[in-house]
Amino acid sequence: MSTFIIRNGSICIGDGSSCFNGDILVADGIIRSVRQGRITAEGAEVIDASGLIVSPGFIDMHSHSDLTLLANPQGESKLSQGVTTEVVGNCGLTAFPISDRERRKSLGFIDVPGMQWTWKDTDEYISVQLENPSALNTVPFVGHGGIRVAVMGYENRLAGKRELAAMQELLQAHFDDGLQGLSTGLGYAPDFYSNEDELCALAEVCAANSRCFSFHVRGERDTLFKAIAEVLSVGRRTGAEVEISHMKCAHVTNVGKMSLVLKMVDDARQAGVKVNFDHYPYTAGNSYLGLVFPPWAHEGGLDRLLERLSDPDTRERIKRDMLNGTDGWASMIAAQNGSNIVISNVPGRINGYIGKSLADIAGSEGVTVPEIACTLMLESQGSVEVLLFQQTEEDLCLAMKHPSGMFGSDGFAMDCGKVIQKGRPHPRSFGTFPRILGHYVREERVISLEEAIRKMTSLPASKVGLHDRGLLKEGMKADITIFAPDSVIDNATYADPFRYSSGIRYVFVNGEMAYCDGSFLGTRSGKFLLRR
Repeated sequence: MSTFIIRNGSICIGDGSSCFNGDILVADGIIRSVRQGRITAEGAEVIDASGLIVSPGFIDMHSHSDLTLLANPQGESKLSQGVTTEVVGNCGLTAFPISDRERRKSLGFIDVPGMQWTWKDTDEYISVQLENPSALNTVPFVGHGGIRVAVMGYENRLAGKRELAAMQELLQAHFDDGLQGLSTGLGYAPDFYSNEDELCALAEVCAANSRCFSFHVRGERDTLFKAIAEVLSVGRRTGAEVEISHMKCAHVTNVGKMSLVLKMVDDARQAGVKVNFDHYPYTAGNSYLGLVFPPWAHEGGLDRLLERLSDPDTRERIKRDMLNGTDGWASMIAAQNGSNIVISNVPGRINGYIGKSLADIAGSEGVTVPEIACTLMLESQGSVEVLLFQQTEEDLCLAMKHPSGMFGSDGFAMDCGKVIQKGRPHPRSFGTFPRILGHYVREERVISLEEAIRKMTSLPASKVGLHDRGLLKEGMKADITIFAPDSVIDNATYADPFRYSSGIRYVFVNGEMAYCDGSFLGTRSGKFLLRR
């Protein structure tokens, strides 16, 4: 392996302390020395980092690259951002423990069309990942949705005692296999059929194994505060490490309420709850169109939803609930009539709708927004992805300043269309981390450089138990990102998302250079990080 010295850089350790000028020696994939002064080593390659920031490699705390990194191991859109590690398996969406036709159809949001799924269960999935290294490290979580489907399918009911025990046993088996945490997607089927007692039963297993439990909360709109309270209650009742995924105050009813949400987090932490959150630096989110349909319509999986949409009477009931909401579930359409929901990816003849809102499409077709949503879902067989414009800059910046927050793209490791082309995806897959460093640190001065790097490195590393990454210290793994503080910036936009960021100069993964001045070096030194 390589031996090199990073010379005369502005070293940011990653713990929030001030940067200092110095050298770093790396050998055999390990940081051997970090010094305020000159390091020499015979035969070492020297990399001049004068005028550059030397940081631990960035950790994307919330990624959905589970399958895109198998299809395209270079992961260019993330590597070019300085990301060296991705936490995958979020929102309850994992392609295991089972891998049948129905489960794959339900995972369309993270899937790569045309890619062959060669695994049938978790053991085979792990083997595939280990046999196909990528340019990035991956930290795998197991999805609550996958575990629930394996035990009780897509049934709309509470789990019984035996089923809870079976889910706990299956989760323990995954932790024994090395999976690093658990995630739930309480906005998706079948996760949203669970109650707090089921979540606590699983959280107890997380606590016993020192694993993180991340939550796509039960509601980010009208039920936001109740949904946040549920996560905090699970953490309080079980002692588990809990994390709120893609924290936001969505919907017009929540504008300006981020300070109230953050107070809930602060109060819980003062009471001993081990809670953090992640978020991304954009006011729009990204998901699949199924979110606009009421929970009961998803029972049985995607095929049953499509059957219900095909039945005229059931479709009318679905459309009424899409506007009015149901008990515990708020409409995503009613307040803004679909004007904030923009199509980002849809197959076939209807791909001309990409870039248009549901309101615009409905108007052009002379139908209601619920009707056009039903039509798009049926015609695409459930394969519609959307951008959701639903929060404000003010709330976003409040979350960014909070010391318990981390950064996660909620996106995918992709490329500029050579291998993976997903319509017009959210720009966060290409720009999240440089956007924070360039726009919010340098231009807007929302947070300091050192604090931003702490939130990208040591904080997420400690949350998921990566004790040998996230800091530039002797003995740590040599995941290192070097960037130009005066020019680092995102270039991807909603209209043109397939654009790599600028200003990231070098990226090292486990001590091997993977990216240099805009060039992807083909290095596949990333590790599938199991805890065994």
